[in-house]
Amino acid sequence: MASMLVDPDWASLNLGAMVCISCSGVHRQLGTHISRIRSLHLDDWPPEPVSVMRAIGNTLANSVWEAAVPVNAGNRRWVCCLPHSI
Repeated sequence: MASMLVDPDWASLNLGAMVCISCSGVHRQLGTHISRIRSLHLDDWPPEPVSVMRAIGNTLANSVWEAAVPVNAGNRRWVCCLPHSI
């Protein structure tokens, strides 16, 4: 779900996770009712979303959102930036 990149450029505000540009496109296609994507560099960041991002982060976000992925689904960690992994 969330990118494990060192320097991601995008974030899902409501999911509390940082994502790469490729994953940000996928999240945008899901719709804003699922994932609200913002640029870390191009968008304004009021204090509230910053607090959410600090409180959740990718490790916690992945543990929550990947919890419903069946164990037999193979690799539970999404391989970011690869078209076949989406």
